[in-house]
Amino acid sequence: MRCDLENQIRGLLETFGLVVGKAPGRLAERAREIVADELADEPEFVSLVESLLAMRADVVERIAGPDARLRARARTTPVCRRFMTVPLRGLLAAFPPGIE
Repeated sequence: MRCDLENQIRGLLETFGLVVGKAPGRLAERAREIVADELADEPEFVSLVESLLAMRADVVERIAGPDARLRARARTTPVCRRFMTVPLRGLLAAFPPGIE
């Protein structure tokens, strides 16, 4: 969902020829800079971008808690720690069926 919202923001800005670029940790900051600099005279557009940024912030916040708990649990389970060392495998893939 976070990636979808980020792509929506990028696509919306791209409609006006504005590029956010790859700024994973700075997407919100960069999007606000671009909107303030280039589209300050379009209040509806600014409002739309701000709404999407607020939704993204909410999703990021909601993901943080469960993600931290899952990482902590994976660190304490030897099988999960081994699975997490496999390249191209994420945290969720580290929990094979039956691991509690």
